[in-house]
Amino acid sequence: MALTKADLNKISDMIKMTVMAVVSEAIKTIIKDNSINLKQKPINYREKTIKKLEAYNILKHNMEKCEKDIEDLFKEEFGACPAVHHAREYYGEKCTLDKIRHAEKLKIEHIYYRDKEEVDFIDCALEEIKDEYYGGIIKMIYFDKMKIEDIANKMSCDKVTLYRHRNRLLDILSIRFFGKDVLE
Repeated sequence: MALTKADLNKISDMIKMTVMAVVSEAIKTIIKDNSINLKQKPINYREKTIKKLEAYNILKHNMEKCEKDIEDLFKEEFGACPAVHHAREYYGEKCTLDKIRHAEKLKIEHIYYRDKEEVDFIDCALEEIKDEYYGGIIKMIYFDKMKIEDIANKMSCDKVTLYRHRNRLLDILSIRFFGKDVLE
């Protein structure tokens, strides 16, 4: 059975309508997705920098705790190290105490080195501002938890000057932490 010209025109029109419907839906999806993306809150790198600085002491404390936990793992008495009890329950009775200790040590070392990497990164970034006259205020504010008034008195300046230099130094640290993304 041969197709007539009218049949071919109908098929062509159906294909055109199908393609237009698919393209129309794709355009609607793109517009919808872009409108969602346009409403996203921009990243505040200064806030993220402050969060890193405020986490510094906590990370250092975590590292000290990990060192103590590793030391406790190798004590002979079970009461000194609850991790061994939990590990034996998890690994079963077939594992030797040394294998359990080694496995737990690896877990603790993973946490230790993860936190150490971040502490070292923050220390390295702080090297950027160490020679600045106001460079010490970052440590005073975020590590020593000193009040702005006390820092201003110690540095013989007003609070406005202190805030201005704090923000300038945070911007420098933000670039160090997040690179080129801060500039966009």
